[in-house]
Amino acid sequence: MTGYKKKPFLIIIFSLIYLLNPIGNLLMIFISNTAKTPIEHLITIGKYIMIGDMLAISTILLWIATFPLAYGLYKVRSWGWYYFLIHSVLIILNSMIVRTAGGLAISITPYFFVNLLVLIPIGFFIRKEIRTPYLNPRVRWWEQAKRINHNIKVMVNHKEYSTYDISQTGAFILMPDTNVHPNINDIVEIKLILDTTSVTCNSLVVWNKIEANGHIPAGIGVKFIEMNRNDKKTISNFIITLISEGKKINR
Repeated sequence: MTGYKKKPFLIIIFSLIYLLNPIGNLLMIFISNTAKTPIEHLITIGKYIMIGDMLAISTILLWIATFPLAYGLYKVRSWGWYYFLIHSVLIILNSMIVRTAGGLAISITPYFFVNLLVLIPIGFFIRKEIRTPYLNPRVRWWEQAKRINHNIKVMVNHKEYSTYDISQTGAFILMPDTNVHPNINDIVEIKLILDTTSVTCNSLVVWNKIEANGHIPAGIGVKFIEMNRNDKKTISNFIITLISEGKKINR
């Protein structure tokens, strides 16, 4: 599978856009009514919030919500992608609500166009090469440790298998019998036999390959979790030894 050795530049750009979106909205408020100073605008917003005005409150909450959204996008988390879609729709709808003498009404405002400009990048995100990193962590190689092509004995839930490759943070374990494959997100207990020592820990199943494809056989990919410092050091030293011996690095 083709992966990304570096975080795609557009991901960084879109994260910054969302991080700065609240500032852009405030600037539009200041520019659209120059009869008031920026301080007076802020005081007015504060008064609306104090009296429980739902439009002002929902607007501020949506602005605040862009900060965790920017984080989720930048860190390339799957929840960040869905958060992006939902939040974008909500902020566009909210920017179409205006306050009139008769109450709240729907109208096209300057804020609508500002927020619409933020939504334009959605067209880029839905492209496979941008969306894929959010939905498939296996292609985010910039987050992954070096995987060494090396077979070692490994016990999975007390059954014996061998690894296809191993890294400091996980391993791909050969499992020809697909009937015994655990499901993705299952927690399994594994024991790695490393030359003169062994490491036992729980692992999260992040990849379940039912059929062999090309040079990659059937098996499961696991991420080591709940591992103590000494075991982490043991695996790290083992990986360093394999690299020094010239073992192939899978990327």
